[in-house]
Amino acid sequence: IERDGAGGDTDGQGTLIIDNLSTKATATTPLTGTLTFATFTPKRGATITADIVTVNSSVTLDANSKLTLNSFTLGSSANLTVNSTSTLIVDTLTVAGNLSLTTTGVLKHNATTASAFKKLTVAVTGSTTIDATSSISLDSLGYTINKTADTAAAGAPTATGAASSSYKAGSHGGTGGSDNGVNPGVTYDSLTAPLYAGGGAGSGSAVGGGYLRLTTAGFAHSGTISANGAANGDNGPGSGAGGGIWITTTGALSGSGTIRATGGAKPTWTVNGAGGGGRVAFYYDGTVGSNSTAISSLVFEAGGGANTATGATVSGSDHGGAGTVYIERDGAGGDTDGQGTLIIDNLST
Repeated sequence: IERDGAGGDTDGQGTLIIDNLSTKATATTPLTGTLTFATFTPKRGATITADIVTVNSSVTLDANSKLTLNSFTLGSSANLTVNSTSTLIVDTLTVAGNLSLTTTGVLKHNATTASAFKKLTVAVTGSTTIDATSSISLDSLGYTINKTADTAAAGAPTATGAASSSYKAGSHGGTGGSDNGVNPGVTYDSLTAPLYAGGGAGSGSAVGGGYLRLTTAGFAHSGTISANGAANGDNGPGSGAGGGIWITTTGALSGSGTIRATGGAKPTWTVNGAGGGGRVAFYYDGTVGSNSTAISSLVFEAGGGANTATGATVSGSDHGGAGTVYIERDGAGGDTDGQGTLIIDNLST
């Protein structure tokens, strides 16, 4: 719908409504090219794929709808709400207003492939709210089988190497577990400013956890942000490593949500080592409100995968090594850059 005349819509940038009338579809509505709309209304089970979309008013994705695209920008102080069991899959998200994930709303990025590193970069001018039922879910979206990060090429996927790599467990912040004399992948990435996803297992089906870079003012988090590696369900190969999460906040903190990037477990004795833990970094302004105490309510985890196998004697070497959690307090009286709090916790494994 386009409003013409003085004060109307720019040509081709009116209101787009995609409404599937309460029917959740597996078939998609494709949108191609670079598109801009005054108003965008995806609703009632719409399943949409797109390339690059900009909207200059608030958007609500609801009622079992699903939107998959490469870049999504909400300008002019517009808000984005993902709720009612809807899912937004995007690699670059810019929100000039507030971002809200409510009522089992889910935010993800596209899966990394054997040739392309995918990640979720989110910039929110206002506040980010994740309620207790909702999540940023990046589990098993990282490096694929026998792939890890080429840190000299912006994280492009590269082979883990070594002739024995087919049975390796994935590594990232912590090394993957080692069983039957098989060495895991090598660790990589910065502990204060992680940039990459988790490494995949040498073979089988267990990929690493994905990657999130979030910048926001306020941060009200009662749900789950996760980038966990996958557990391998096949005989022989190891499991995937935890991914990467880097969050910078400048406003008020609240909530008791979880932020985790753990390695995939070793679920059976026939699987080699569990995946190594990932890397999590969290920055906050200790001079804002009650942030200095609110930070203690958030839960951070980057443990290695547990050896949960039964039916055979297994050793501690099967467990994944712990990844890293780095927390830095900014603002007056805060931490010196790069000299915050480092936590290495293997979650009783």
